[in-house]
Amino acid sequence: MQITNHNIAKVLENIAEILETQDANYYRIRAYTQAARTIRTTKLNIANYVNQERVNHLFSSNSCFSKSVKWLCFASSLSPIKVFKNH
Repeated sequence: MQITNHNIAKVLENIAEILETQDANYYRIRAYTQAARTIRTTKLNIANYVNQERVNHLFSSNSCFSKSVKWLCFASSLSPIKVFKNH
């Protein structure tokens, strides 16, 4: 699967959906949803941003999203379950 902003955002949205089914904290769900929205609406190619090690600028308030996005860009497949287990 090609690593695109849309695909990364979709995985983060899927994680938010998984968290909702687990009755997770509202703010944690909202954080994933907002991270997906940020990635989906940016004109920057997130994969290139990761390669330049500048992804932290997008998620300065939450470094765990930076780590998740980096992991997604280097993973062989965009699986929300894999990301969720590694987060």
